[in-house]
Amino acid sequence: MSLIAKFLGRIEAAELASILLVESVRDSSADQPKGVNYLSTLFEPNIEAAIQIMEENISEPLSTYEISLQVGISLRQLERQFNKALQKSPGRYYRQVRVKNARAMVTRSNLDMIEIALATGFGSTSTFSRAYRQEYLVSPTMDRSNRRHGLSSY
Repeated sequence: MSLIAKFLGRIEAAELASILLVESVRDSSADQPKGVNYLSTLFEPNIEAAIQIMEENISEPLSTYEISLQVGISLRQLERQFNKALQKSPGRYYRQVRVKNARAMVTRSNLDMIEIALATGFGSTSTFSRAYRQEYLVSPTMDRSNRRHGLSSY
């Protein structure tokens, strides 16, 4: 947004951010958020393809079976490869990707929890909160509150 502000001006950039639903603007020196898949050749091609599919389908998650079909391998092969490379199932990994995206929204935006839950593929705030708590050992509401008051949840 800071690059856009250079050309359009701060007010116009703020209006554009509002239209695009940008809740907070990172400093121009801040790293661009990246998924795990940005490091090519880190994993086997099938795992890289599956991770990319997961990262592209956050708000409307696919089943691991659908992912295996898109990758072109059986579900059992996908599960074996994930367990070997990441020591977790593809379903668990996918949930962690979604919760990680949710955490960025919880800590860097003013979106309601239901909006965050839906944006990250959780059908309700209760399932979202449960997954969030399992991953970060704190509820999303408490995490937001802690971060706003300068406290870290871990």
